[in-house]
Amino acid sequence: PAARLGRRQRARLVATVAQSPVVPATMSVLDYVLLGRTPYIPVLGWESTQDLVVVRETLAALDLSDFTARRLATLSGGERQRVFLARAIAQGAPLLLLDEPTAALDIGHQQDVLELVDRLRRERGLTVLATMHDLSVAGEYADQLVLMNGGRVAAAGPPSEVLTEDLIARHYRARVRVLAGEQGPVIVPARRPG
Repeated sequence: PAARLGRRQRARLVATVAQSPVVPATMSVLDYVLLGRTPYIPVLGWESTQDLVVVRETLAALDLSDFTARRLATLSGGERQRVFLARAIAQGAPLLLLDEPTAALDIGHQQDVLELVDRLRRERGLTVLATMHDLSVAGEYADQLVLMNGGRVAAAGPPSEVLTEDLIARHYRARVRVLAGEQGPVIVPARRPG
């Protein structure tokens, strides 16, 4: 059981990105992303050359290489969100928990982040669990969805079974049209009559 694992062992298995983590404003991007390597650094030890390679590769993959010396306080919300994700990815855990991973990003960076996460999921065999409010984005990128209502599972399954007009109307009190997208359902708000 996970409860019997030490903190370092758990951190090698699960990486998280909170929606609004509290971070030291004066810390540099490089140092913050390097925190993801903490489970691999010996107590009272230093990061290895391999740790720095992993961090630099992760920064490059998220288009953050030019940000290494910048302080977290100087970044925009979207830039900070990519840095938070970079720390989690640098952690190298097989389970990645993401809370609204694209909330502060423009549409281009949303796609970049989600496609990177999806590529890493495939290449590294990661399991990714993400909370999302954008149903179209969830339908496009998720293999399986769980629709929650009042803390309970209201529906679970492939996006085409969970993202239906009926389920969305019942649990979100929203009138929508569900269109077939390239990868999954696309949810479009429909004006209410009247």
